[in-house]
Amino acid sequence: MLSAEDFPGFFHEVQGCAPFPWQARLLRRIAERGVWPNVLDLPTGSGKTAALDIAAFHLALEAGRGETRRAPVRIALVVDRRLVVDDAYTRARRLQDALAAPPGPVTARVANSLRTLSGDGPPLVARRLRGGIPREDDWARTPSQPTLLCSTVDQVGSRLLFRGYGVSDAMKPVHAGLIGSDCLILLDEAHLAEPFRQTLDWVRVYRGPNWRRTDLASPWGVALLTATPGETRPDAFALDDADRSHPVLRRRLAASKPARLVEWRARTAPGTDAGHHGERDLADRAAAISDRVRDALEHFHQAANGAPVPAVGVVVNRVARARAVFRTLTDRYRPADADCLLLIGPARPVDRDGLAARLAPVRTGADRDLDRPLLVVATQCIEAGVDIDLDALVTEAAPLDSLRQRFGRLNRAGRDIRPYAAVIAARADLSARADDPVYGTALKAAWERLRAVAVADGGDTVVEFGPDGFAADMDAEALARKADAPVLMPAHLDLLSQTSPIPAADPDISLYLHGQARQPDSISVVWRADIDPEAHRDDDVRRLLTLVPPRSREAVELPLWAVRRWLTRARAAPAHLADSAAPAHLADIATPAPADEPPPAPDARRVFRWAGNDDRSRWIDPAALRPGDTVIAPARHGGVDACGWDPARW
Repeated sequence: MLSAEDFPGFFHEVQGCAPFPWQARLLRRIAERGVWPNVLDLPTGSGKTAALDIAAFHLALEAGRGETRRAPVRIALVVDRRLVVDDAYTRARRLQDALAAPPGPVTARVANSLRTLSGDGPPLVARRLRGGIPREDDWARTPSQPTLLCSTVDQVGSRLLFRGYGVSDAMKPVHAGLIGSDCLILLDEAHLAEPFRQTLDWVRVYRGPNWRRTDLASPWGVALLTATPGETRPDAFALDDADRSHPVLRRRLAASKPARLVEWRARTAPGTDAGHHGERDLADRAAAISDRVRDALEHFHQAANGAPVPAVGVVVNRVARARAVFRTLTDRYRPADADCLLLIGPARPVDRDGLAARLAPVRTGADRDLDRPLLVVATQCIEAGVDIDLDALVTEAAPLDSLRQRFGRLNRAGRDIRPYAAVIAARADLSARADDPVYGTALKAAWERLRAVAVADGGDTVVEFGPDGFAADMDAEALARKADAPVLMPAHLDLLSQTSPIPAADPDISLYLHGQARQPDSISVVWRADIDPEAHRDDDVRRLLTLVPPRSREAVELPLWAVRRWLTRARAAPAHLADSAAPAHLADIATPAPADEPPPAPDARRVFRWAGNDDRSRWIDPAALRPGDTVIAPARHGGVDACGWDPARW
């Protein structure tokens, strides 16, 4: 017979270490009350992803309660990011494997308990939802299988609202039922997904007793996991004195992370010159950031004996900037001098796995066995879901909540080192008239808050970013702007619940996921070398793809507007401009679609829409692209490399 007191033993058998005090305390609280707190207000580095272990163990405790079971059978961890290194999924797979072949007696009892729900299936399955590829819905075959899902707001939210991206009309209500019933949604870094959080609040209302048509309701709930909760919410769960005195957590929370504030003047204003971003502006920014990387390497070179071979993180606010910095660093440092790694969100999972392996030496708690510096260039995708421990960090200016997430990757374990950090801003980005397409006016406001608490250190201006030492005022103006979702009205739900056929007056679900003027990651693109719109008819491609169907591991999720612009303008774009087909504000967070939609072009590149082996699968022009499409692009179109989306490549 399992009890809450068995959780530490289960955790140790699966993860190889004892749980933090808050993890065991949270499990006891959930086991006693049967429901999760509204908010888990836990700082970066405190082990929030262990919520998966807690949810799985709670389900095992409740598995024998029959109709009175309070633990949902499906647990969905949702992050509003195109995940590059999905550590949550890695942890979910570890749980799945441990329960399939229990490493100890407690895990064996947990597995036996979960089998009372799964029947002939495994005790627990872990799945990563990354774009709707037809006929890849094995997790949706039975409603009783205990399941861990790791995915994005777009993938989980669209399914919840009966409009699953890439899901067939026949399966849309099935997916809505699986996410909308008997499911616990853990919204990680909830401050990044405010519109979806509001929509979940409305879903909770409509699942309440005033709207249900029956008293029998399966368990369902939402818990927000965040290090930046914003407004105070009732029933929040936070660290207590036992956690802060724990030797590991105490070291992480007390770690000092002084960062230099650096302003530089660009030769051109952002957005001028060629393309939407400007080749010269890209080069200026890349050079300024590269100089700070040089300073970081010099910082460790001059340190006393015993200083680590450094892992330096570089975080920028645009995909195009990340590629420009990566090119500059690879030109500046020979392979014998440093390893350079590029991480961007829009990447194929099959490629991402290879990139993730190169991060193994800098995982939190890993042995530091680097034989030369590692330079990791990344976008916002590194802010959440990436458990790495950097020695140095160079980041572009960003809202305060984004910066705190980025600094959570710097000396994450609280090692006994003197880290290097710099926050760098172009003066044009800090002007009174600046309105950044990704962050709006928050860049200037955040910079002012940092300047207000900065201290002089030699010739530098320094701000402390350690978890316990950060003192800047986290007011709304200095945080990432948050859109509001529209009210989810009963009439909207009636329309959304109609899936065969979908009504002509269909609500735009992207508003409920990302708010107004935000474009979701709604297109999945797969590249194949054996199809050609000029040589293969629709029937030929259907037969070929039926034999070798596309898989989610080879797909890149992209905004619809970015794919349409790439296909429409690629032939006319100058090949030497890295940003010519990708506007300046293509980032790894949802951004407004550009106003200057390209007109239809007679020579636009065509792609094959894949919806299974039927007449819906056919060659289409860019104007025919729709949210949720899965499209197959001929490899000769270019647009991708080993690091991910690269619209300038063909």
